[in-house]
Amino acid sequence: MSTETPSDDQSTNEAAESEEVEASIDDNASWEDIGRDLLHARLERISEETVRNAFRQATSRIAAGEALTEEDIVEMYTAIEEAKRGIELAAAVSPETAPFPDPYDFLCESDRQRYIEEAERRRDV
Repeated sequence: MSTETPSDDQSTNEAAESEEVEASIDDNASWEDIGRDLLHARLERISEETVRNAFRQATSRIAAGEALTEEDIVEMYTAIEEAKRGIELAAAVSPETAPFPDPYDFLCESDRQRYIEEAERRRDV
């Protein structure tokens, strides 16, 4: 079992992520490039370390004929939550999964009514 606390693990992982990204960014990188590198590093760390390590520890314990501990369960849930946050971040920046804005945010009242009428007309066709 790891003697590091989750915050120690997180700090260590964030430092490693930062170093990896700094090494891959050149002086002319755009904000988009930097963001892409950061997202890549985070998703790679989650897939290669966070989830793997939490589940490896649990499967090793099971293979040894031991019962899972509360700490094992907490570590697996924590790893899944971190993976979920990584997926949500990736979805938020992906043009294919970013939600379209509500047209009502851009229309005045008369245009909203015309929009509704047109939508109903198209639905009835």
